[in-house]
Amino acid sequence: MEHKGYDERNLAENCGSQITKGERLTANLRQKRSICPAVGPNGESECPRAEAENLYAAAEEAEEAVRRMIIECEECLHAIDGKLDQLRRNGQLIEGGQSSLHNPEPKTELSHAEQAVRQQYEKVLQQRSQMEQLLSRMSQALQEPSRKWPLGKPQKHPNFGSGTVPGSQPPLIHPPERSGGSPRAASVTSRLPGELESLASLGPVGDRQESSGG
Repeated sequence: MEHKGYDERNLAENCGSQITKGERLTANLRQKRSICPAVGPNGESECPRAEAENLYAAAEEAEEAVRRMIIECEECLHAIDGKLDQLRRNGQLIEGGQSSLHNPEPKTELSHAEQAVRQQYEKVLQQRSQMEQLLSRMSQALQEPSRKWPLGKPQKHPNFGSGTVPGSQPPLIHPPERSGGSPRAASVTSRLPGELESLASLGPVGDRQESSGG
């Protein structure tokens, strides 16, 4: 039995990636919430209102991402349960085949098959435990107390960077770029061609010395 979005042949890889993604989204939610500044009833805070609202909007987006991830992980959990049911049925068939055989060689082969099924069952069962623990952590993160935007759903303001730390401002004075050099150096450089041309018109250095001495 296959579940939407999951191929049981790649169940371990699918669920492993979901666990990694779920852990990352949970950490991101806590980080986004932690930088939301305290705001008054009209959205006033220690940073510009648009910036504060951006931070709250980013935190709300992170919360929605965790909610969607919970749904995906629950789907993965259903796929795991389907795999466990299949392995249990396979184990029962192997046990039934062993009891009906009298030749030791086929019994040995069935015993090896039963051992392989049992090992696979334990591995999938461990994946189920990991998924249940992740679902519990994500649900707990959603229920943790957090600040809320007082004016309804926070809106994004493109002119302010989402996720900016409150109070951070761009520098008012920008240092000169190294590639361009200083204004004085640029002025000297611009005069060099004319000065070199004047020197060249005087001829070689020795001729200039003789003319000046004569």
